[in-house]
Amino acid sequence: MSRFFHVTAALLLAAGTVPLQALPAAAAAEQPGALSEAAAVAKARALLNLPAAEYELDTAERMPYAYYAGLPERSAWWLTFIHDEQETAVSIDAETGRLMHFLQEVEEPSDADEFISPQEARAIGLAFLQKVAPEELKQSTLSKEPAGWGYSYDLVYTRSVNGIPVDDQSLIVTVAWDGSISMFANIWDERLTFPAADKIITQDQARSILADQITMQLGYVTSYEGAPELMYRPYFTAGYTVNATSGKIDPAVDFYYEPQQPASTTPLVQNGPLAPPVLAKELTKAEARKAAESLGLLPADAVYQDTSEQEYEDGEWYLQYEAPGATDQPTDDVTYVIRINAANGELVEFYGYLAHLEFDEEFTPEDELWTDEEPADLLAADELLSRANEHVKTLFPHRTGALTQATTSPDGYFWFHQLVNGLPSDTYVELSLNPSTGSVLEVSQNLIEADYFPQATPAVSAASAKQIFTSLPLELYYGFANTEDMSAALPPFLGYRFEQRLPQYAMIDAQSGQLTGLISKNGTFLPRDIYGHWAEKALTAFADADLLRFDMMNVSPDEPITRGYLIELMIGHLNRNAPSEQTVFYKDVTADHPSYYAINAAANLGWIAKDKNFRPDDPITREEMAILMAKAAGFDPQKHQADALPYADVNQISWWSYGAVAINYKQGWMQGADDNKFHPQGDLTLAEAVSMLFRFKE
Repeated sequence: MSRFFHVTAALLLAAGTVPLQALPAAAAAEQPGALSEAAAVAKARALLNLPAAEYELDTAERMPYAYYAGLPERSAWWLTFIHDEQETAVSIDAETGRLMHFLQEVEEPSDADEFISPQEARAIGLAFLQKVAPEELKQSTLSKEPAGWGYSYDLVYTRSVNGIPVDDQSLIVTVAWDGSISMFANIWDERLTFPAADKIITQDQARSILADQITMQLGYVTSYEGAPELMYRPYFTAGYTVNATSGKIDPAVDFYYEPQQPASTTPLVQNGPLAPPVLAKELTKAEARKAAESLGLLPADAVYQDTSEQEYEDGEWYLQYEAPGATDQPTDDVTYVIRINAANGELVEFYGYLAHLEFDEEFTPEDELWTDEEPADLLAADELLSRANEHVKTLFPHRTGALTQATTSPDGYFWFHQLVNGLPSDTYVELSLNPSTGSVLEVSQNLIEADYFPQATPAVSAASAKQIFTSLPLELYYGFANTEDMSAALPPFLGYRFEQRLPQYAMIDAQSGQLTGLISKNGTFLPRDIYGHWAEKALTAFADADLLRFDMMNVSPDEPITRGYLIELMIGHLNRNAPSEQTVFYKDVTADHPSYYAINAAANLGWIAKDKNFRPDDPITREEMAILMAKAAGFDPQKHQADALPYADVNQISWWSYGAVAINYKQGWMQGADDNKFHPQGDLTLAEAVSMLFRFKE
């Protein structure tokens, strides 16, 4: 069976449609009312335009599949076709003839190829769904718009019953850069029955039930862009979903997201040391080797490997050792790497990998961890935890008062979080143990010295933080509890959950009360400073499309926007794949300017004049924006010079922009301020810009 076939099966597995094993030939042929192989192949060719003269049938197997516990098992024909040495995979439901899945390889574009736009992708995807899944489409709502600069666009239509979305029931289609369909999945079962949406608790009642089991814990959060911050993190101690009928929280609903408990604030050793002393001078190589070899991590027969040119970098010693593997073969030799902080002699990292492998093919040297069968002699979870605690005390003796006790982990992975000012942080020591022997496999740490952390003096109380967090929108949905074998239990239930995806990763800034870590329905991390903003809907759409510039996770929606940035937003939102000559049209917009491509594209589209200078880093005024909007829409402003405008400051509108302002007013793209003024020479803000472009496209 081909690799491509297995990829297709894996995609269906991830989507919740689980292929099992091929039916015997006799069983495949004898089941009454089932499609024959020939009928399934003919169906696939007709639906997907796979003529026999060009697409040769390569494999055809009929396999059962099941997902919902309690519903009879079904079967599907899994087909692969070959065209120009490329595979196309198709699955057809053997009982209904429904197209379940389609996966096709697409040629990589050349530099000269033009990509379709998101709008074109949406139209193409919709037309395809109308052809292959018309009945399902009628019962679906578009939940993911095509977005992104990449080689393809994904559209997701979610099943809706009684106006309520259904989990794990959807149509997914991927439109490639050239307009072809590269993937389709019909994750749907028409046999399901759904309870009526009456006699359920209210949204306010559900919010109260969720709030009662949420604990807000104050702690420190670090980021790659700045210093640690004081944050409140939510912990869902019972679960994430309230059953709308019973009013109870059922942890079985959230199979992949188990209830959480707040991080420990108990140190390994009460009143133990908090940090290693800084040495009078950095360790030499010989001293670093001595420190590494005294940790007890290396096997007795490990031999130091001199790689002098790579050993010291950024205040750390990178030391490498080799030891014989499980056999006498050189290919089984194990390479060990130990990093030592030269300023304090502390262990930074330890790991091992098979010496003959490339560095990016890292493996744990203990063979038994990589066998198909789990070792029978695993240590008890409590014993493994005890060993982990003792290992960390030995490896980090100067941190025992600043590292929390880990929680039980039967798989051998442990995290010891750093305590600062008595609060947990997201800096930690990570330890991996062999679950059979308790020996150390890997160690890493990202600890930060305590003086980098702000004082633990929050301006927002835990109660206020909880109120802010639990005010996030809820949604009513149809869902499924999970059985032990990962099947979906029937019947479906009605539940309330936060509309925010992965709510456990959202946090409250303890100083400002600002929500951070929000994720859109499309899975995009959102800027901190847009939640609750008057332009939140438009800003979220632009963030989803990866069009906004982030600075420390903020986008500053109320700050003036530059001319170059605005052109980037316009090209990205309205004409993402506009042609762009690689020509320097303006003296002040050279090829290394971040807006170079977009400005070139706008010039080629006729939105901006090809003058000597463009002033890309200057703010843009509201009347200049009106001109751009009118040109992008193809209007002639000259024809609207005499149109009446209601603004109190109409006399301040420049003659060259008046017609464009009139067009924008008539179309509803630009509006006046609360004082009934247009403020034509006022600087345009980011929020105003995205709101105008959002209305323009709608």
